[in-house]
Amino acid sequence: MMGVGRTERSEFRLVLIRVKELPELAGARSGRRNEIPQFIADGALASFRSRCFAVLRLICSIGRIDMFVGRLPRRGVVGLVLAMMFVGCSTGDAPSYALDKELARGSVQKAMQAWVGEKTPKDLQPDIIVGDTAWEQGKKLVSYEILADEETTDGSNLYIRVKRKIGSSESKVTYIVGTTPVVTIFPQ
Repeated sequence: MMGVGRTERSEFRLVLIRVKELPELAGARSGRRNEIPQFIADGALASFRSRCFAVLRLICSIGRIDMFVGRLPRRGVVGLVLAMMFVGCSTGDAPSYALDKELARGSVQKAMQAWVGEKTPKDLQPDIIVGDTAWEQGKKLVSYEILADEETTDGSNLYIRVKRKIGSSESKVTYIVGTTPVVTIFPQ
């Protein structure tokens, strides 16, 4: 579901749940059972609007359907679906959050230093928000090494690998670091 926001996915799930009920309703009335096309159920279509049009085609193929307000002709169902389909759809792109790589690297360095210095994640707030459960549980960070050559980005977040030693165990952890609107650091 590339490019589909959390709100649109939620709306699609709601539409899909309702559509999954429609074949049973239509099948009970006409003696046949319509199947939901697998590509709708899998969510494999490229965009939210494409999924809405696929759902609309499915509803139109069913014919008359008993709904909450009683029997509606096909034209009424089509009009209702068209009206509801564009509610909440934005015309613009999703907001882009700029990434300041230097700030992200410096923030991870500062957070690791604070952990070694036996500070808590709350000591870094409000400048930096850290959500590492090992740190929050009070585990002691003995040493760390930021692996700059394993760093990646998706444009909004920086993925920084850190080799850390907690107690006697050593592990590599990838931290997801965002810098807009505030600096956030969470293990992957």
